[in-house]
Amino acid sequence: MPTKYTVKPGDHISSIAEEFKFRDFKTIWEDGLNAGLKALRKSAHVLNPGDEIQIPDKQKREENAATAKYHVFEAKLQPLNIRIRLQDEQGEPRKEKDCEIEAENEAQRLKSDGEGKVFRKLKRNAKKGRMRLDTLDIPLRIGGLDTEDTKTGQQARLMNLGYYRGTMDAVDEKELKSAIEEFQCDNKLTVDGICGPMTQAKLKEIHGS
Repeated sequence: MPTKYTVKPGDHISSIAEEFKFRDFKTIWEDGLNAGLKALRKSAHVLNPGDEIQIPDKQKREENAATAKYHVFEAKLQPLNIRIRLQDEQGEPRKEKDCEIEAENEAQRLKSDGEGKVFRKLKRNAKKGRMRLDTLDIPLRIGGLDTEDTKTGQQARLMNLGYYRGTMDAVDEKELKSAIEEFQCDNKLTVDGICGPMTQAKLKEIHGS
């Protein structure tokens, strides 16, 4: 029988697949039992705490093989990837920039590409990390990005884009409103400090997710 799983803070689809021993998160995400959640969330990588995911039963697979011989069967795991885009205050990419990304106590030195992007593979159940760039030491919450229609999701995107300067421990209403107004002004939207559908769409577009 399928298992119902409720998403907890910090969960992401790869960590859930790892917990239930699925090689590829798509086996869970693309199962018909999750069609409603898939239509609602659009992306498997942006889930909210409280979302319910149906974990399907595992299917047996058979392979034909000759007797009296050794055979090697390799099960490939779908990796977890993190992509970060580095920009300056004018929104221009920071090209060929040295940085370090640490996840679950494993650090790796990297250099951004010609578009300011940094890429790294992580353990599938990674949830916490840090990025070190120049004198900055930035905490990373892997799987901590809520959808753009929530205040926590808006706050996180605005912080990543350099607009929100408050704490992430709670929603700072005053600082969030100020950040939304600044973002709206820069993107030629109606400046009202309210993150409505048009502002949400632009925020998701600029942020990239």
